[in-house]
Amino acid sequence: MIKTQKMDERIVEILKGLIEKNGPEYIKTHPFESYKALMESSYVDRQTAGGVLLCILNGVIEDILPDTSEKELAGIISQECAFSATMATRLSSLFLTLYSSENLAIWSRNERKGVRDFLSHNVEFSWEGFSTWEVQNIYVECHFDASFVLKPSSLTAEDKGLCMLTDKNPFITCDEIKCYFEESMQEYLNGEFDWYCTAEEYYEPTPQDFECESYLSEWCKKHGFEIVYYEGKGYDDGIQSI
Repeated sequence: MIKTQKMDERIVEILKGLIEKNGPEYIKTHPFESYKALMESSYVDRQTAGGVLLCILNGVIEDILPDTSEKELAGIISQECAFSATMATRLSSLFLTLYSSENLAIWSRNERKGVRDFLSHNVEFSWEGFSTWEVQNIYVECHFDASFVLKPSSLTAEDKGLCMLTDKNPFITCDEIKCYFEESMQEYLNGEFDWYCTAEEYYEPTPQDFECESYLSEWCKKHGFEIVYYEGKGYDDGIQSI
């Protein structure tokens, strides 16, 4: 009995962790990944993990309402999954613990919390640009280093890519949002810097003249940021032979 209780507590802990990391719909939309996570725990046996998986696949979670009793849910599980009364009652208790009113309230409060946190303060970014200009048997390696502080606005929350991420996972963290914008910004600046350095085939580029702040400003307009602080410089390693 004690072993079974500890196993069920561990199952709830694992499933709760998956939900809080990946969003409230995760175990419904990723049943086999959830099953795999259970099987990776030494506390959970294959039979119980399989029982949880079958409940998820058969839509038992959709039948859990705020006033659903353990007896009612056990009856649904018995009907949908053909488990014994003992196993159905056990799984019913497990799912009702996972989807308790307390957990549901916490998850509701945490939806888009990462977005709210991200919008609440300025964000520091840095960028290191690199490109190579080549012609015949010579080349020049070009560099640009920049650091800046950006202020997000309400328009940032409307960014198309961010909205797609939050639709997929409302619990996305502030750090994950920063990584998304940082990757977007770096990809944009990398492309502009590479084009600037390689656009003229027979004229050596001057990285120090690359208008990084201007390009950054264009990116900020698109994604709802304002530049609070900017510092950057370009340089090259001189002409070298291939």
